Amino acid sequence: MSTSSLYFAVSLVLVLVALSHVSNAEAATVNDAPKIAKATIAAIMGRDPSIISVKEHTEKGVYYLDYIRQDDKTRWAFLCKLEGDRVIWAGAGSPDNPNYVGRWRTHPEDEVITYRIQNGDVIIRQQFTDGSASEKIFKLDRL
Repeated sequence: MSTSSLYFAVSLVLVLVALSHVSNAEAATVNDAPKIAKATIAAIMGRDPSIISVKEHTEKGVYYLDYIRQDDKTRWAFLCKLEGDRVIWAGAGSPDNPNYVGRWRTHPEDEVITYRIQNGDVIIRQQFTDGSASEKIFKLDRL
């Protein structure tokens, strides 16, 4: 087998593997958006999603999420929005300061958070600027 034939065969296998990965992903529905937001906050904050509440924010397409941290009973609040397969988040206000909106995580040095839905799971991926990444998997029907 010539070098060019081998190169073509390897390239074809890589393309087929990439296409099979993409074809397994499912499209998110409107009802999935708050669940994806909840899974994102659970993943990045290291919390059980069952303690996180989510509701629509006054701005369309933005979700308000909060939870009470068990160790010190403090409330932690966030805003999330989906842009394509990306999830963008910010710190949010509390009952004492409801209009506060923290920095949206869109700076080039912020991690990039993406999601995909596959086989009834939502997979949250954090890609960090140092090249490392982490993924957390949640059952969509349990969020």
